[in-house]
Amino acid sequence: MIERLKPALARRARIVLGLCAGVAVLGYSGSWHWLPELFAHFFLVYWLAALVCTAVLWWAGWRRSGWLAVGVLTAFSVVLLPYFPWPETTPEATPELRLLQFNAEQRPQPVLVWLQQHAQAQDVVVLLEAGPDFAAGLENLRAQFPHQLSRLQAGPFGIAVLSRWPLQSAQVLEPAGAGYPALAATIEVPGWPAPVRLFAVHPPPPLGAALAAARNRFMTTLAKNVAQNAVPALVVGDMNLTPWSPLFRQFQAETDLLDCQLGQGWQATWPSATAAHMPLLGLPIDACLHAETLRVQSRQVLQAMESDHLPVLTRLAWHGEVVK
Repeated sequence: MIERLKPALARRARIVLGLCAGVAVLGYSGSWHWLPELFAHFFLVYWLAALVCTAVLWWAGWRRSGWLAVGVLTAFSVVLLPYFPWPETTPEATPELRLLQFNAEQRPQPVLVWLQQHAQAQDVVVLLEAGPDFAAGLENLRAQFPHQLSRLQAGPFGIAVLSRWPLQSAQVLEPAGAGYPALAATIEVPGWPAPVRLFAVHPPPPLGAALAAARNRFMTTLAKNVAQNAVPALVVGDMNLTPWSPLFRQFQAETDLLDCQLGQGWQATWPSATAAHMPLLGLPIDACLHAETLRVQSRQVLQAMESDHLPVLTRLAWHGEVVK
C-alpha cells in the first residue's frame, strides 16, 4: 500500500515545488506590477512547503527530482537565513533607545491604558491608526511623554509620536499626497554622539491598483527625504510590506538603511491572531529600518492589545563612539 502511494505523493510534491518556485520568483522580481509583488511576502511558507516536498521526493526514491528540490530549498534558505539568529555579539556599551511601535487599529483604550502602566519601559512610542479619539489619552500621557507630534485623523492613517526627549525640526509629511501622513522629527538621545532623524510612517496597503500606486509614491518620496538627511535615520511603522518585497529592497538600496529584523528570528506581527499563535504563518509587516551607525540590541514582539497587529519593542544603541 505504502509503495503504491509513493509515486502519487512524489508527483504531487513535484507539482507543489514547481508552484512554490514559480510564484516566489514572480514575487521577488515583481516590482513591475503590484499584483505579482504580493507573492513576495510568503517566503517562509514557500520554504516550509519546499522542505516537505524535498523529504517526500527523497522518501519516494525520486533522486533527480530530490536534488532539484534541494536546490530550490537552498535558494529559499539563502533568502531567509539573514533573518534568523546568529551567535550573539557583545552588546554596545551605550545608552539604549527603547522604541515601541504599534498599529492600534483605531482602538485607543487598550494601548493608552497599557502605556500608562508601562511608560517607564519606553523612550519613544510610534502609534499608527490613531484617530481624534486618541487625543485625550495622549494628553494624559504628557507627564511620561512630554514631547508629542501627531496627525490624528479619522480612518486608518492617523499617526502619533510620543517621546521623553524633545522632538526637534518636527514635520508632518505627505509622501503620497493628502490623507497619507508621515511624521519626522530629530531626537537627541542622551549619551549618543549625534541625533537621529525619526520617520514614523504608514503607507497605504496595496489593495488594488490605485492604493498600490499611492503606496509606491509614498515609498519613493520617503526614500528621497530620508536620503537627503544629514543625520542617521530611523524609519518605523506599518510598512504594508515584508522584507522580501522588491519595493522594500529598493527602499533599502536608496536609503542605505538596515532592517531591524536581521538576526532577530521570525517576527510576524500581522494578523495578530495568526502571528501570536501560529507565527510561521503570520507576516512581518511592522518594520523598523536603521542607519549603519546604530545597532539593534534586541527586538521583541509583545502580546496582543486588541488590534490586528502586534506591538514591537526595539532596543537600539549607538554603534561606535560614546559621549562621556
